[in-house]
Amino acid sequence: MTTTAEAIIDLDRKVSRAMAMGRGISLRADQLDALASIGLIERLADAKATILKEQARCRQIRAGSISGEGSGSTSPEAPAADPPAANGTSGGTTPPQDASAARARARKMFG
Repeated sequence: MTTTAEAIIDLDRKVSRAMAMGRGISLRADQLDALASIGLIERLADAKATILKEQARCRQIRAGSISGEGSGSTSPEAPAADPPAANGTSGGTTPPQDASAARARARKMFG
């Protein structure tokens, strides 16, 4: 059986080589003990908890977005007022008589 210091050094070498080669590794019991002794198991648990909290927050935001909560949209009880129309037409549209005149000019120009 190896000491904790030897296991950590061996594990570092093993992980570095596996990372460089893009391969996985298997750990012996003494290597797992070494990871636990340097606090890696707690760090893994903390990282997992952080990830799970973030996933839950994203699900809550997504669920609220789908149901319309907090999206800033108007509620069905208070419909938004229509914007005022300019010269009796909705904003940005051409009145029918102007469209007809423009069409007539185009026919005259292009035959």
